[in-house]
Amino acid sequence: MFGDITNSGISWFAVPWLCATTFGLAGLVLEGTTLWPTYPNRLTPAEVNAGLVLPNVAVALLGQGGAIATLFLAVRGPLEPPTPLVAL
Repeated sequence: MFGDITNSGISWFAVPWLCATTFGLAGLVLEGTTLWPTYPNRLTPAEVNAGLVLPNVAVALLGQGGAIATLFLAVRGPLEPPTPLVAL
């Protein structure tokens, strides 16, 4: 039982860090290409701090469907109970 809780705790931090690193690096790479939604303008530090890197990367990679998927995940995520608590 405690092993499951420990693994869940590790995942609680590891998954957001992995996503943030992946999308941050993808944003740095795509920002200089014509795929970037605001090309040739870069994101301002205020936009980066507001969390607009992920939606811009999603739009660059998936088009408008990426924006819809990001919105869906942003709305759906907080509505779900944490799985480890339900499993107990």
